[in-house]
Amino acid sequence: MPGKRHRLAALAVVILAIVVRLLFLADSGDDPSAVHPLVDSRTYHERAVELAEDGILDERFLWQAPLYPLFLAAIYQLLGVSLTAVKLLQILLAGGTCLLTITLGRQLFDQKTGLLAGVLVALCGPLLFFDLQLLATGLAVFWMMALGNLALQVGQKKDRVSLVSALGLGMVGALALLTRSTFLPLVVFLLILISRRPLGLKKLALGAAGLMIILVPFSLTMQNFTGHSGLLPSSGAINLFIGNNPNFEETIGIRIGLPWEDLITQPLRHGYEPGPWAGQQYFRTQVRNFITQQPGKFLGLLVRKTTHLFSGRELPRNLDMYGHRQFSGVLSVLVFKVGPWGFPMALLWPLAALGLVVARKQSPAYLLGMLMVYAAALVLVFVASRYRAPMIPLLCILAAHGLLWMWARIRSHQWRTLTPAWALLLGMTMLATVPGPFAQEKSNMQGELYYGAGWNHYQAGEWSAAEREFRQAILWDEGLPEAHNFLALVLVKNELWDEAMKHFEVAALLNPNYSDAVKNLELCRAKRAEALYRRGRALEGDDFAQARRVYEEIREFHPQWPEVSVRLAWMLCTADDPLERDGARALQLLAQLRPSSVLKDPYVLYVKAVALAEAGQFEDALEVASKARGMIDATVRSDLAGQLDKALVLFGTGKTLKGGLPPQKSSH
Repeated sequence: MPGKRHRLAALAVVILAIVVRLLFLADSGDDPSAVHPLVDSRTYHERAVELAEDGILDERFLWQAPLYPLFLAAIYQLLGVSLTAVKLLQILLAGGTCLLTITLGRQLFDQKTGLLAGVLVALCGPLLFFDLQLLATGLAVFWMMALGNLALQVGQKKDRVSLVSALGLGMVGALALLTRSTFLPLVVFLLILISRRPLGLKKLALGAAGLMIILVPFSLTMQNFTGHSGLLPSSGAINLFIGNNPNFEETIGIRIGLPWEDLITQPLRHGYEPGPWAGQQYFRTQVRNFITQQPGKFLGLLVRKTTHLFSGRELPRNLDMYGHRQFSGVLSVLVFKVGPWGFPMALLWPLAALGLVVARKQSPAYLLGMLMVYAAALVLVFVASRYRAPMIPLLCILAAHGLLWMWARIRSHQWRTLTPAWALLLGMTMLATVPGPFAQEKSNMQGELYYGAGWNHYQAGEWSAAEREFRQAILWDEGLPEAHNFLALVLVKNELWDEAMKHFEVAALLNPNYSDAVKNLELCRAKRAEALYRRGRALEGDDFAQARRVYEEIREFHPQWPEVSVRLAWMLCTADDPLERDGARALQLLAQLRPSSVLKDPYVLYVKAVALAEAGQFEDALEVASKARGMIDATVRSDLAGQLDKALVLFGTGKTLKGGLPPQKSSH
């Protein structure tokens, strides 16, 4: 049992982990994702809110592994929908992870190793970052360390603790599986491992029982509410396809928005039924075909993904950790990149390798097995920093042991002993640094960060904030069509038509298949034209020149709008200033009207007659005016009839019209 001194030291390390995370929480308030869950975080949050507030539990809940949204829903039910409350509880969970790391390190090696491993976990930037995100990562890291400690307890030979631990191992394994499906091979490995211990059959039975205690009632509940067992998420097959297909470089870097929508609708285009569960069969078939038809390429891809696993850089998946450094001084110190070399993983991997080599006599075989099995599961799908995070505390234990071993040899001047150690460190550093940059590192995610925040503001009707975030998104990434489209929608609400049209046009140009942007562009043109038309009508009586400019502007982008052409023709025929009259231009405008049926409208014929008279074609003017007069029932449309009667008298005496009834809106 650890002494009082060690317990106090362990407590101090746990407090350090909590304090550093509290500082990060206070220090990252300007981060858009701090108050606006984005992408996967938003999905978790929305499903949890629906369950906590409205009791909605349907198949959408199973898009991702379900335990974390259930965890969120429980918090929201008890404490209200509060992101701060979630983050504070996750900080406490991180303290528990730190304590489990210290405990496991002490039991595997010694007290110093455990404490140093705890410090490494407390100050590990990637863990710090994910502990404060609305993601399942922190929970997955906690389960990994709980499994590590329980697996060690199961190895006890005679005491009852080992039997209870076997039951606990099964239960925690089930929770880990429901948190992240990549735990499945690890859970199977640990069950096989405990079957080889003393009392192996009893321990295996208890482990399996613990697994069933959680999974069976959970599966029955999910089946009842959603129609699916919930043991594996509906997105699992898509993720498997993303990491295993001939075009891996394209799919691994696929971004949110239109590219993602295009991917998930592939099953529909190949004849599958709509819905994520039907799509699973399509994506599994694609993966199976890739493996069987191109086995050499598949094996080469596994090798490539293994280099991703050992990378010292943080590989993004919807969130780019390096992009968030600008919002936090704490994070910028604990995570950074110098060229291709990344801190802390480019140090952690070499030190962990050294710790593993020098600890071979102590044989932490199960620890190595846990790392290898979990790593293999990641490589089989694909590697990203948030999925690699559960390995970090185990690596910290090995790294702490390696550091202490080096320090002891340095103090005793055993330089020859250190020579192969330096060679190993150098080799692992090269492996963690040289390969790359990888496809997923080349994506510009800063624009997406602000776009996601803007979208949340847009959904909430906070137009000013949405506009600010969308502009920031475009500033970081001009090639993001969705940001242009939604910025334009906000501008439309503020009636900033010209700028809105420009952004709709950019969105449609960036992606010609972006049907929403194309439709919005046409709607914006129509709304802009209507707004200008109202302005032109208001100006007609007061400022002829300005009203004419407004109508001419409308015709530049909406030349086939009959009403505008008719209004402009009328003005050119009836202006008070003779210099502003232009009958020939008015006739030209009317001749361009489409469809030709517009010319059958008596109001339009009236304007045409006035234009003919202004152009000196009085006989034609009389003919057209007479035709229009014959179409009118004087008892119903007496105002226009009176105007036409007056016009007929004037045209018959060779005079033009100097005012009169403006034409009303035509039926076209």
